[in-house]
Amino acid sequence: MNKQLWGHLTDEMDAPPTVQFLEQAEHEQRKMARALHETATVINSTLDLDTVLEYILIQAANVVPCDAANIMLVDDNLVQVIRYKGFSEQGRDWVKAQKINFRLSDIETIQRIAETRLALAIPDVRDYPGWQTFSEVSEWVRSYVGAPMIAQGKLIGILNLDSADVGAFTDEEAEHLVAFANQAALAIQNARHATDLEQRVIERTAALRHAKEHVEAILNNSSDAIILLRPDGIIDQINPAFTQLIGWSADEAYGVSLLDFVMPENAGVFQETWNAVIDDRQSRHLETTICRQDGSCFSAELTLYTLTNDKLRVVCNLRDISIRKQEEENLRQALEKAQQLSEMKNRFIAMVSHEFRTPLATIQSSDDILKRYSDRLSEERKLEHLNKIQAQVKRLVNLLDDVLAINRADSVGMEFNPQPFDVYELYRDVAEEFQLNDPDYQILFETDVPGLQEVIDPKLVRQIINNLLSNAIKYSAVGSTIHLELTYQNQQIIITVRDQGIGIPEEDKQHLFELFHRARNVGNIKGTGLGLGIIKRAVDAHNGTIHFESQLGEGTIFTVTLPVVTSSVSA
Repeated sequence: MNKQLWGHLTDEMDAPPTVQFLEQAEHEQRKMARALHETATVINSTLDLDTVLEYILIQAANVVPCDAANIMLVDDNLVQVIRYKGFSEQGRDWVKAQKINFRLSDIETIQRIAETRLALAIPDVRDYPGWQTFSEVSEWVRSYVGAPMIAQGKLIGILNLDSADVGAFTDEEAEHLVAFANQAALAIQNARHATDLEQRVIERTAALRHAKEHVEAILNNSSDAIILLRPDGIIDQINPAFTQLIGWSADEAYGVSLLDFVMPENAGVFQETWNAVIDDRQSRHLETTICRQDGSCFSAELTLYTLTNDKLRVVCNLRDISIRKQEEENLRQALEKAQQLSEMKNRFIAMVSHEFRTPLATIQSSDDILKRYSDRLSEERKLEHLNKIQAQVKRLVNLLDDVLAINRADSVGMEFNPQPFDVYELYRDVAEEFQLNDPDYQILFETDVPGLQEVIDPKLVRQIINNLLSNAIKYSAVGSTIHLELTYQNQQIIITVRDQGIGIPEEDKQHLFELFHRARNVGNIKGTGLGLGIIKRAVDAHNGTIHFESQLGEGTIFTVTLPVVTSSVSA
């Protein structure tokens, strides 16, 4: 999306947006989503780091056009360019001339991104005091954008784009670049994990081969626990590592069944694996839980294979894999989070598409009527259609404001500006505004603290009340009474909004504050799924809490508790 388009979205919108303008915005969003999806597919289909990074650079340049792009790794104060690509002749020449390794403090722009962990867009590098030119070959660079690559909260690198054009990159394109930077971080992290796991497999295979050739030497010197067993699973011999890991001496372990060390719930699987090894003489791998002499347990990997000389024996290589299992769990959770983010993006795209379509259709309809039949319409009818257009434009602006508020809250935190304020007057004004705008409902404002003045953020508190009352009205039948209560206890402001609406299904309650989530019983009632998310972030900004109680068909009660800000907090 170009700078003019994005600026138009965030302006006061003196004139209504055109269909072509909004279709272009939707096209840009779809293009971005498709590029991210295709890149994620490549990341999931291969662990070859060069292939993945090359694809990320190509896709990033496709969404954010540029002349050259590169990916840097950051380790403490050292920076290394591990992948670069030119998309024009001058860009390719620049890539060849780039300094591959340098200190973080050598380049101000890179150091700034590393310290702030925020994307940086420079419209014209010649007007930027911290810009550095390495050689004449880089004189063509006029604009720049860079984004941090963060994995598990740690900065691991930076994704950079250069352009020969002034003003080539906008703030929104910088945000787009952040998405590709996060994918690059994930690719590097996955490749590192794959390399570590591959190395472990190689080491384990080498240890097993050595065990077959030199059983006695391994029993005495291996860092893994090695056990020599009879066909019935009775221990004949152990090595010192077994004693260190399990706590049993050689004399104590002799004649004991290995099955006695296995957690009872894993005994069946262990016995099946053991029988298979005895029957077909093929090695088997098994992950189970082993208990020590002191009663503590740990995750273990067992490798079982047979030795046949004058009599059958089974060798068991036992390794503590608790750390590896924890790493795998961490990786699984990271992947789940990535999937959740992907699902959230999909829900966002679906919500925007749906919520934009209806007001745009209304705008288009009224616009067509005014164009075709203006000479036949009375001034009253013309004004009616103009009011419809204005109302739908306001709806679109409110939707965009909500999206931008969520984005700011999740990227840099909810803006929090506490100041002394008449809380009672704020609540009363909001209740009167809703009563005036929704005369079909009765807004009943109740309080035991008239004239209450405390230090709060009035803008955020107004957002909380507005969204709670709006939801209460939206999901209640016409003629219903909505209760808004204000109380003050123990230096805390307590807001209660009670309605007699449709209620919240049990299965939706745990997801209620997730972005874009809407309960399954809302039917055709309009909504974006953003209101409660905004409320939650506004409440969190006050270090407050929000709770609700709801029964289907009987209504919902929301209770917000806001600790008042102490005088030590600057307004």
